[in-house]
Amino acid sequence: AIAISEGSYDGTTMYANNAIDGDSNTFWASQWNMPAWLTVKFDRVYNVHKIGVWWGSHQQKFKISLSLDGDSWTTVVPISVSKNREGSAPVYETFNISNTVARFIRIDILETSAPRSHIFQAIVNELEAFSQNNQAVTNENVCLPSNDGRAIAISEGSYDGTTMYANN
Repeated sequence: AIAISEGSYDGTTMYANNAIDGDSNTFWASQWNMPAWLTVKFDRVYNVHKIGVWWGSHQQKFKISLSLDGDSWTTVVPISVSKNREGSAPVYETFNISNTVARFIRIDILETSAPRSHIFQAIVNELEAFSQNNQAVTNENVCLPSNDGRAIAISEGSYDGTTMYANN
C-alpha cells in the first residue's frame, strides 16, 4: 500500500500497510495532508464487485476508484461521507458496485471532521475489495504492497526533532 503520507506522533507511525493488515483496530493516517489518498495494488487482476471500509474516529468525505494499470481510474463509489461519528468505535461500511476488473484500488479522502490541529487528518482502518464469491482481495494474504513491502509517501512527518520516515 502507498499513501500521500503516513502520520507519526509520539513514536508511533500509522503506516499505509495498516489499512490492509486485516485488523480493524489498526489504521493508516495521513500527516496533515488534505486531501489525501491511499492506493493498494492487488497481487493480480480481480473482478471486484464489493468494497468494504472500516472507519475510525473522524468522519471522512471520500471517493473510491479502481484501475487496471494504476494510471487510469474509474470511480466506483462517488463522493460520499462515512457513516461513523466522532469518537466512535470503528464502523464498517460496504459498497456494492458493478463488476469491475482491477489490479488497484484507491480511496481519496477529500475532507475530514478532524480538527485542523490534529496531526492525523485522513484515517482509514481497513480498505477491502471483494471478488466473485465474496473472496477478500485486500488482505495480508493476497495483497502485495506495490513497493515490495516498503511504503512511499509524499511527505514524512517530523515531531519534536525526529523525522518519521515512510520506510521505517
